[in-house]
Amino acid sequence: MKKNLLTLFTCVGVSLLSHAQISEGGIPTSFQKTLVDHTNPFDAAYQTHQLLAPDMEAVHLEDAENDEKGKPYRVGINIPVSYNMLNSGTWIELPNGDKIWRMGIRIPDATGLSLYFSSPVQIPVGGKLHAYNQRHSQYVGAYTSNTPTFQSMEIIQGDVLTLEYFMPAGSLELPVLEIHEIAYYYRGFEARLADFANAGEISEERTHGSCLVDANCAEGSAWTAQRDAVVHYSFVAGGTYVCSGSVVNNTDNDCTPYILTANHCGEPNASSDITNHVWYFNYQRPTCVPGNTSSYPGALSQTMSGGMFRASSTLGTHTATVTNDVDGSDFALIELNTSIPLAYDVYYAGWSRSTTAATSGVCFHHPSGDEKKVSTYTSALVTDTYNSGWANAHWRVTWASTTNGHSITEGGSSGSPIFNQSGRIVGHLSGGSSFCSTPTAPDLYGKFEKAWVSDGSTNSSQLEPWLDPGNTNATTLDGTYAPCGPVAPIAQFTASAT
Repeated sequence: MKKNLLTLFTCVGVSLLSHAQISEGGIPTSFQKTLVDHTNPFDAAYQTHQLLAPDMEAVHLEDAENDEKGKPYRVGINIPVSYNMLNSGTWIELPNGDKIWRMGIRIPDATGLSLYFSSPVQIPVGGKLHAYNQRHSQYVGAYTSNTPTFQSMEIIQGDVLTLEYFMPAGSLELPVLEIHEIAYYYRGFEARLADFANAGEISEERTHGSCLVDANCAEGSAWTAQRDAVVHYSFVAGGTYVCSGSVVNNTDNDCTPYILTANHCGEPNASSDITNHVWYFNYQRPTCVPGNTSSYPGALSQTMSGGMFRASSTLGTHTATVTNDVDGSDFALIELNTSIPLAYDVYYAGWSRSTTAATSGVCFHHPSGDEKKVSTYTSALVTDTYNSGWANAHWRVTWASTTNGHSITEGGSSGSPIFNQSGRIVGHLSGGSSFCSTPTAPDLYGKFEKAWVSDGSTNSSQLEPWLDPGNTNATTLDGTYAPCGPVAPIAQFTASAT
């Protein structure tokens, strides 16, 4: 039946839209308990691809070496495949003429799985695409003709992922859907996925260090706007890795969705390098549980994917000359392809390009790919050089002990912003030597003011053309929530009695 059904369909192209993984919601059709002649048609078996797990002993050895060197934090191994709706999956037809296509993927012992597509996914009118785990406790979608196209899908819990497509009766058009890689996740997302897995307690060795402080602890209570600017994201660089970043404001105050992060997180220099980025917003615990290792409900599926390359230090004039160094101030600026939904309640962070060191402040970040944490400093930043790179292009910070811990940073925190005492970004994390075992060891943040115009001479190596499009020459800018609007002019005049 599958062969006959598919030969009736024609694959008609859909106009190319921008890449943003924003779903319409709703449960997959097969979750319904539809009875036909006292049977449930969705109980029928469907094709599931069984793949071999990676050699995890070799993976862990590689990670141990790379983590020690401060390289980006790997969370997944990418497995090449070639699956589409013509060579994989199983169709069923319902009595009303609607059709359902399902395809499973199983890789033993995976914490989670996600999909990467060779071209933008495009859904015909009336179609609905979902993905879900084996327990049906997590599902994403529906992705429809109204969904801007995307080339990567957020992580689904467990070692079995099902992709499901609903085709309405009378439709003759298949989606454009070509899977070319599957990410096998083995670390970094345990806390986010634990509730979907009904995992209960998470062993401490599989999560962040116990000294770290939740973003919603008292230490972050005066910085909630800055907290709402910080995002967690995954990217592809051979395998799947994670870093942190921040949504930043520009002098037009128009909510352009710029994200500032570290260049060493994939070293992007073209939009094609960002195709498979997945951005996770508001990934944080709702309450403060010092030293927490337990699961919690409500890991939000507020995601977007892809983006447009704008600028990075890799295209500047201070590129690294030795291994384990960073290019220039180690910045990358990415613009998302569509506006960030208002429901995400994102803060567009302000910034300062002052050369004066901040006296105190915080950093929000995602250590080891985990929930958002807050780190606090109470002594002034100090100018420093990252390894043997560009002299004096970084800020050195020493974290302070606070009520609920002594936060540090870890792999996955790279790219996170450091805010000054006025709540403005002054740097982005390159790396450092702080650990829970050595909490007073320093970390180094690329200077925002160096990234402004000093990293290079072109638009693709500077922040200024993008964050000050009106050439206002502003040295500082406050942040804002959406909806955005132009900054009100300030009256600067004098008057006299005459």
